[in-house]
Amino acid sequence: MTALMTPRVASNAGHILIISVGRYEDNAHEPLPGARLTAARLAEFWQSSTLSDGRSLGSLEILVSCDQPLTLAGDRGAAVIVEPAKYAAVKRAIQDWAARCKDGSFGILHWIGHGETLQRAEEYAPRAPVLYTEDMLDDGFRRSQSGFELDRIVNGLQRRVRAPLLCFFDACQIVQGLNREGSYPSPWDITEGLVLSRPAVFLPDLHEQRTYCARPDQDVCGDFTGGALFSEAVRLALSRFGARRAVDDSCYAVHRDGIHQAAAKRIDRWISRSRELEGRGKVRLSQGDIEYDWPIVDLAQPHGMIKLKPPSDRTANHRCPITGPTGATYHGHDAATCWEADLPYDRDYRAELMRDRWGSSKQIATRDFDVDDVYREYGVG
Repeated sequence: MTALMTPRVASNAGHILIISVGRYEDNAHEPLPGARLTAARLAEFWQSSTLSDGRSLGSLEILVSCDQPLTLAGDRGAAVIVEPAKYAAVKRAIQDWAARCKDGSFGILHWIGHGETLQRAEEYAPRAPVLYTEDMLDDGFRRSQSGFELDRIVNGLQRRVRAPLLCFFDACQIVQGLNREGSYPSPWDITEGLVLSRPAVFLPDLHEQRTYCARPDQDVCGDFTGGALFSEAVRLALSRFGARRAVDDSCYAVHRDGIHQAAAKRIDRWISRSRELEGRGKVRLSQGDIEYDWPIVDLAQPHGMIKLKPPSDRTANHRCPITGPTGATYHGHDAATCWEADLPYDRDYRAELMRDRWGSSKQIATRDFDVDDVYREYGVG
């Protein structure tokens, strides 16, 4: 694995592992060139992030498989060539990450790549979601794409780590028939024992659709400018849209539920603006201990997603400029039935509903509002 900083084990340390598989030895799995872009963006975010409650980054490790080696900046500015996400390296990385999380404050795992849900041969056996790594392995009977079973990863983690964990698995879970049956292992040889905690697992809610990964040079819509759809929404939730004010008003912090809501709303907006993304689903959060809804990162300037709705549910021949508390003017995106805006958290915004007709404008209504949450809808008029 590739470390972007010197690992540090401490009770207040958070540990981040990024696994991005955009290249596969099995030609049945098409390349995902945008996966490396999202992995690099996630690494850059965590390097510059401010962890909540006085915590600090204890480790930041990354594995990326792509056509050309990925080079990133380490903690001392030196260029670091990232190791590919092959089976043995991924297995070792997950084991080491979990071992550090045992003695740390929290852990976060980002996984981007191809996945499938395999049907076992036994009639009543449960289906097995699998996450693929880059290389192919030979078990003596056949040569097949390597990988790990998602549920076995989570099962092993909850029996080894008591600290809170967030796992973001950005992979397809489309069910394959018996021709692709197989057994994929856990990163650990022993997976039994008491359950110490339940990691919060985030997945794309796809309903038999495939995940979406745009090329690095592909501006799909708005601020979705290439990369893996689900993971890009998670990144923006962590870095911009998922914060809530602390109880003591001391800061704005991103929590687990804020990530869930902000990522889902961001994907909704992208889908509404691009036919290419239709049917790509939302964000599903499963498991996770309720008492572990802890602050993750603090944001200096969080933004909220705002929807402004006209009385007729149509924006034709109308405008809705927004004036901020400092006098700055914002123009939201015209979504045909409403206006959508991303605004810094603050009080005393004013939206003006203007009707344009025969070369003149007339104010129809105004609406005063505050921006202090992940997402809000307001009627104007």
